[in-house]
Amino acid sequence: MKKMLITKFENVLVDSDQTIPISTVISVDDLRRKDYVFSVISDMEISFVTFYTHDFNFIDYIICMDGSYVYDNEERKVLYDSPLHVDLIKKILKEYSDNKVTIYTDTTHHMYRGAKKIDFDILKHIKFYKIEVAFKNKKECLEHVKEIKTKYIVNTSMRYENKEYICSIVNPGVSKYEALKMINKKEKIKLADVTSISNNYDDLEIIKKVGTSVFSQGGVEEIKDKCDKETSSSDYLGVEKVIREILRG
Repeated sequence: MKKMLITKFENVLVDSDQTIPISTVISVDDLRRKDYVFSVISDMEISFVTFYTHDFNFIDYIICMDGSYVYDNEERKVLYDSPLHVDLIKKILKEYSDNKVTIYTDTTHHMYRGAKKIDFDILKHIKFYKIEVAFKNKKECLEHVKEIKTKYIVNTSMRYENKEYICSIVNPGVSKYEALKMINKKEKIKLADVTSISNNYDDLEIIKKVGTSVFSQGGVEEIKDKCDKETSSSDYLGVEKVIREILRG
């Protein structure tokens, strides 16, 4: 019976030098031989992740941009994508012109301050999948997470990164958890047979639903108590040790 290990990509699987050591890749490959599906979740665009797999493919599925883009890395095809309407992007850029706003395509991301600087005609010819609005204060961010969700009928979440609280905006019904369920259905894997490694506010839904949740050191401390266990370190070695523990049974 198949099982799954799913881990956050940046700041968990990728080390501080922005690389994935060969020892980690070998550990993952050993796990896959044991009938495990290995999936990753990235806040970034798909090209950011596939850059690491162009020489050696060791990832089965990639969930990126908060679940708005799901990629079968083994078969090299898109399983699901949910681009945002250009009108929503215009409204967010205008309303939050004083904040740092980031919008994501499948190949790159663009940061903006001030909607007047944007050539909106360009947006008509590009698919965008996620918008992020940055705040310095957690309370303020949470307020906008709720307000934006209701006002624009979208799905929103919050994460903490680089001393900023970030409100992520995707289409309604889109989430990392829904993307995980999609992959599980395709692979016929039960949620009880999924182990997750994560470390931020926006991972909570998956943490609560999977069979085993592991907190990655260096993440948001408030999340730790929600997890079943924690890694021994905040870099790739923590992930490797979790994999070795699984391999030992």
